Amino acid sequence: MRAQAQFALLILQQASQLAQLAPQGAQLWQHRLEHGRVTEADYAVQALVGRKLAQVFPSDALLAEESSQGLLEQAEGLAHVTARVQHFIPESTEERVLKWIAHGEGHSVQRFWTLDPIDSTSGLIRSGTYSLNLALVEDGQVQLGAMAFPNFGFAAPLIRSGVIFLAIRDHGAWWSSLNLDPMEPMQVSSQTDLAQATRLRSLSRRHKDQNEADQALRDRVTAELQSTRAVRSRAPLRYPLVACGQGDILLRMVLSATANQNLMIWDHAAGALLVEEAGGRITDLDGQPLDFSTGRILTNNRGLLATNGLLHPTCLEALRRAGA
Repeated sequence: MRAQAQFALLILQQASQLAQLAPQGAQLWQHRLEHGRVTEADYAVQALVGRKLAQVFPSDALLAEESSQGLLEQAEGLAHVTARVQHFIPESTEERVLKWIAHGEGHSVQRFWTLDPIDSTSGLIRSGTYSLNLALVEDGQVQLGAMAFPNFGFAAPLIRSGVIFLAIRDHGAWWSSLNLDPMEPMQVSSQTDLAQATRLRSLSRRHKDQNEADQALRDRVTAELQSTRAVRSRAPLRYPLVACGQGDILLRMVLSATANQNLMIWDHAAGALLVEEAGGRITDLDGQPLDFSTGRILTNNRGLLATNGLLHPTCLEALRRAGA
């Protein structure tokens, strides 16, 4: 696993530099899709990782968020993406870039990597918080997870060069600056009192169900956990915050079959292992382990709950009492 961990760290370091490149034009090219926005940086990072993975681990599949077909339909966007990738790979052409992006359109097999090239595109556009998420999955279980935050300061004294988080199953979880300084271990909190616990909430409205019945159930769950201190945070940050003990509970309510379609594996694979290897626990709302063998969506799970482990039974019981 050492070779895979080294690969993950180095490719995310380079991909973070690629994501931060100033656009050639006055504005970062972006395109609105039904599920949100995508930028030249999203495609460029996926192209870079796809190319490198095909070179280093050619037998491994890649499941990533973006589609080459979506970019092919945007001539202006393809030109922008190719120009960005050429900063790192001078021999890049539009045809090659599309091929590298398409490498991420693989299938769930016994062993594969999953990639979210830019988690929180809105954060990238605003020069705020966003992450690049990469994970290795074998037999439905995450074996390695890495998350890079190019614009995020962490720890004291504050590191402003960006940070990277790494977890290896059965070996632990660590963080470092994006310069890849010596890595520091991570540990979840020792909080056992629900009344003193910190529950991390999303800033995004996309994570709220619109159905009135679902909202009523959500309110009952909130009432069960009302003694916790709710803190809003960007979605990509919530897993590292739990893993380093700055948050105790992460609850993602999925109360309908439609909402479950938003549980994409690339949003959760790396972060889930971070929490586990830092000493925490993550399950779905029914207490079942997350199953990453089902393709791009966690179809065998309903929502998710990540905690420091000590609070997990209490939270699951609260969900049961609320009827979730």
